[in-house]
Amino acid sequence: MNHYFKFKYITHLIVYAFFIFIHNKMSLPQGKRDFIKKLVTGLDDLMEITNIANQIGISPRNEMEEFIKKHLLVQTDNGAYVVNKVRVRMAVASLDFDLLYKLLVHLDRLGLTLQRVFMEAQLNPLYFGQEDMLYARLIASDELVKFSDLILY
Repeated sequence: MNHYFKFKYITHLIVYAFFIFIHNKMSLPQGKRDFIKKLVTGLDDLMEITNIANQIGISPRNEMEEFIKKHLLVQTDNGAYVVNKVRVRMAVASLDFDLLYKLLVHLDRLGLTLQRVFMEAQLNPLYFGQEDMLYARLIASDELVKFSDLILY
């Protein structure tokens, strides 16, 4: 009976350690969240240029686009939909990993990739920290193309 208890206890510890590892691995560190927040102007411009903001605002096609319409877009006086940059920054900062991951992967699927958003943002590298410079170099060298690449990096 004593061996059974030890085996059960060790198994419990292994499973617990595995879940802690997965939780930590499957989260988005603050540095990555901060980098994405710096790209919001590029996302806004790209969504306007491609008319994706209007398409989602007028006729969302799925649950994620309903979320985007409700929480990240605003309708202007002329009826057009635009990105609410403050709300997007708040969402990147505060959404739990699962929902943020789904949002970023959906942007990838729409063609609003990390690389395109970064290029459109035309950020001044003087405002970059060391981690931001690393991500910028990886984007420039095509090692990070999609938001999903950044999440997995």
